[in-house]
Amino acid sequence: MTRPSEGLGKRLATYRRLAGLSARELAEAAGSGLTRGVIANIESGRKTDITVDQLIALAASLRINPVALAVPIETPNRVVTIAGEEDGPRVALPASVVMDWFQGVGLRFDDENVATNMAEERVRQVRDYRRALDRVAWVEPRLADGVADADMMREATLELDYIERTLRQLGVELDAE
Repeated sequence: MTRPSEGLGKRLATYRRLAGLSARELAEAAGSGLTRGVIANIESGRKTDITVDQLIALAASLRINPVALAVPIETPNRVVTIAGEEDGPRVALPASVVMDWFQGVGLRFDDENVATNMAEERVRQVRDYRRALDRVAWVEPRLADGVADADMMREATLELDYIERTLRQLGVELDAE
C-alpha cells in the first residue's frame, strides 16, 4: 500500500516533459515558492510534502487537472492509504476511487456526518452557482439579438438569486475577493 504522495515526482516529471517545459520554466510559471531546485527535489522524490497552493500552481502551469498530480491515477487499481497509518486503523482505497472522491464524485464516507453533508452541499451549490452565472452571461447578450427573451432572462436570474441565497445560508461568501 502507498500514500498518494508516492510517485508525485514521477508524475510531475512526466507532465512537465509532455508540456515541453524545463524545471526552471515550470518553476517560473508556477511561482508559489517553487524554484528549479524545488522542482528537481520533487521530481527525484526527495521532497513529497508540497502545499495545496503549490499543487494547484503546478497543475495550472501544466494545464492539467490537479488530481493527475495528487493521486497515482497511472495505477488505478493500486490501493492508496488516504488516512491513518498502515499498521493501524486507516482508510485505504483503490487510486481510481480516490481520484473520483478527490473530484467530488462517488464515494461518501458517512451519510450521518454533519461535516460530510455540509461540504457536499456546498460543493453541489457552488457548481450550480457557476452554471447559473454562465447561463445569465449567455442569455444577456442574446436579449438584444432576439435569440433570448425576457422570460429566459427572468428565469435565469431567479435561479441565480435562489442559489445565491442558498449559498449564503450555507455560510459561503459570494462577495469576498
